Amino acid sequence: MIFRQCSIGGIAYAGDEPEPVTAAPTTGDEKSSEGEPTIHFKDTRLLQDIQSASSRSDHRFDLSDPAHHLNAFFTVLGLCHTAIAAHNKDTGAIEYRAQSPDEAALVQAAADVGFVFMGKDKETLSLKTPFSSEIQKYELLDILEFTSARKRMSVVVRVLSDDGSGTGRYLLLSKGADNVIFERLGGGQEALKKETEHHLSEFANGGLRTLTLAYRPIPGVLLYFEGDLKADSQPSPAEEYTEWIRRYQEATIALDDREKLVEVVSSELEQNLILLGATAIEDKLQDGVPETIRDLKKAGIKIWVATGDKMETAIGSCSILPP
Repeated sequence: MIFRQCSIGGIAYAGDEPEPVTAAPTTGDEKSSEGEPTIHFKDTRLLQDIQSASSRSDHRFDLSDPAHHLNAFFTVLGLCHTAIAAHNKDTGAIEYRAQSPDEAALVQAAADVGFVFMGKDKETLSLKTPFSSEIQKYELLDILEFTSARKRMSVVVRVLSDDGSGTGRYLLLSKGADNVIFERLGGGQEALKKETEHHLSEFANGGLRTLTLAYRPIPGVLLYFEGDLKADSQPSPAEEYTEWIRRYQEATIALDDREKLVEVVSSELEQNLILLGATAIEDKLQDGVPETIRDLKKAGIKIWVATGDKMETAIGSCSILPP
């Protein structure tokens, strides 16, 4: 899986011409002489935009502010997953291991632009970002897992202060199929949704697999990522989360219709989302697959290829069939 393109706050980043390196770097620009070849994501314009945004002293929330979208987008990529950060003993580099290769590619792409997932210590997630000199800490409270029916994954985190105590700031971070995320968006985002849909269509037409990213604060008031709030403007405790987790725990131990109840309660939290953008990944075939397909066709065996949630992706994937 190779992270190729993304759309953030209505701006598409197509990526520079990729260069193969041999190991996953901790900052996105270190190389090692050992390991399997890996393609890292690089986009000069995106890196410049992140540098410009992170150098600002004012990161106040504004739906039209590219700085906020950049910070939030890659924070979601860096935290909304179940990947494990493993430190290579020989190189010292961080390598990401995940149940699915696309999830590892998403976390690695965030690291490549400076949002480095440093790992998980018990229930504390650590994230290094260009927007802060300090490593950001988040307490992982819940994982609403991806299933073929849900077509989305979400995590609930609590922002931690430097001493490890809770700040009272809770966030829901989500990623999933565009139709599932779009139907859960809050109001006032039509322009961004339309532009993101346009970019998603372009990605899919290129045969790339897409995911849409969003988040929302808990409770339903405007919250901010680390570094965005002043000490005298902390929000009130998250009563909404406290009530929700009670009902969620009840659903998980229900004797009848447990899966249905868990999904209903999960869906209640995954509403009024704030759209951030979308990712596009190339599902690269293993070596020898095109040649194998060619031999099967020569033997008179019919080959059908269909993949992805979008028709455009399925059509684009058929380009692997040799003539």
